Amino acid sequence: MSQPKGRVKKVIGQRKHQRQLIVAGVGIACAVLLAVLLWPNRVMAPVTLYPQQVLDSRAMPAGVARKPLVAMYLPIAMPSVAPVRQPDRRARIAIVLDDMGPNRPALERASRLPPAVSFAFLPYARDVRALTAAARAAGRTVLLHMPMEPMGTADPGPGALLLSLDPAERDRRLVAALAAFDHLDGVNNHMGSRITADRAAMDAVMARLKGRGLFFLDSRTTGATKAADAAARAGLVTLSRDVFIDPDGTGAEAPDQLQRSLAIAARTGQAIAIGHPHRLTLDALEAFVATLDRTRFRLVSLSELAATQTD
Repeated sequence: MSQPKGRVKKVIGQRKHQRQLIVAGVGIACAVLLAVLLWPNRVMAPVTLYPQQVLDSRAMPAGVARKPLVAMYLPIAMPSVAPVRQPDRRARIAIVLDDMGPNRPALERASRLPPAVSFAFLPYARDVRALTAAARAAGRTVLLHMPMEPMGTADPGPGALLLSLDPAERDRRLVAALAAFDHLDGVNNHMGSRITADRAAMDAVMARLKGRGLFFLDSRTTGATKAADAAARAGLVTLSRDVFIDPDGTGAEAPDQLQRSLAIAARTGQAIAIGHPHRLTLDALEAFVATLDRTRFRLVSLSELAATQTD
């Protein structure tokens, strides 16, 4: 049975009116939102409705607890201003421990030093891949401590780069040393006072290192070194050692050498100190990091120093 036409028209009219109300409500809400966004300096306070309170703001009866029923907040558009970050002007100290890997007790003790202390691992150390992975997991910068030919009769260890070798064999040894690690941040020379003074040999080394995302740290085992110049010419980020912490090979001079590092950093803004995991060296380093004046100096990793070379 069909409904009377008048009733149908009435229902249609009511629905049309409801749609108009909805559209009007949405329009008002959008207008309020636009007003807030376009007037960033206008602060809109919350509207709070308490029990038994009505919108005409009539006084509440005495003794009624004022616990809010509804608190409505409209967003306040405020300009966002990032805080100004002041540059850290403290002098930077980077410490590198060479010859890491073969002496496990020394490595374990050195691993208790702050992560900013960088480790240079000999590629022939047993389980060197796992050792370097653990060091990196602790947040350390890791270097390949590449054995290179020294002056005199000292033995740089297996796989060393020697001038007496055919250039292709030297390259093969370097590639094999690099392959002993899953990930490296940089490379520095172990010994090498003879070969680092040979520019052709250093150019070949840096050509192999180029394009691997590595920096090169010249340990400066001789004043005649060409390693840093060759690295820079090849486009590698290049750093150079300022101080040997234990030049006598025992660590007895380490406290004085660390103070010398501070003096250089205070004068130039940064210093790189290289040491070895001798007992006395580790004694001195533990005391050094515990007493470092952090209002004037900051202990940083080699990776952080290397990053500043590209800024």
